[in-house]
Amino acid sequence: MKRDSVILGSILIFLGGFWLLNNLGLISISIIDVFKQLKNVVDLWPLALILLGVHWVSSSRAVRSVSWILMLGIVVAYIMLKNNYITNFI
Repeated sequence: MKRDSVILGSILIFLGGFWLLNNLGLISISIIDVFKQLKNVVDLWPLALILLGVHWVSSSRAVRSVSWILMLGIVVAYIMLKNNYITNFI
């Protein structure tokens, strides 16, 4: 039960922080942009299968952590490529 409340609390803090920064004008995020980015992430659904496979095959916590970090990096890089953020570096 403690872990569930930590996860829910973290999500609320994250969402509240973004909402506050948007309301203060420090960042500009629209719901439409969020859904466009979500569509980009959905294109990578096979990564979820790979991650599940790594978790079932490996009992090492280090391997599991590295797989999460790699997946997050791939998702961020993919979003940046789709939005032409890093075309100057390629």
